[in-house]
Amino acid sequence: MGFISGIIGSEVGRVGGRTLGEALGKKIAGRNGAEAGRNIGEKVGQAGGALLGGMVPGFKTGGKIKGKKKGMPILIEAHVGETILPLNAKPTKKQKSIIQKNKRML
Repeated sequence: MGFISGIIGSEVGRVGGRTLGEALGKKIAGRNGAEAGRNIGEKVGQAGGALLGGMVPGFKTGGKIKGKKKGMPILIEAHVGETILPLNAKPTKKQKSIIQKNKRML
């Protein structure tokens, strides 16, 4: 589970839940409903976002970062001391063997 991913998910869920809850509450019960919906939506969204964000796996073994399109930015979680190679750099034979060794250890 990614700690940072959980924090990011929590914040995204909080903001989204607050906005959605406010709109829904206002539609159902007017001004007072908007405030109540905002508060409830914020808490529910925060909890749900933290849960889903925490499910993003950490990659302890190394390897390629997968995504939808090559070269597109994506949030990653790294360990202190790790090095990220740019897209146009090829890993050395030693780096590849370390990755394979790490994957066998799990």
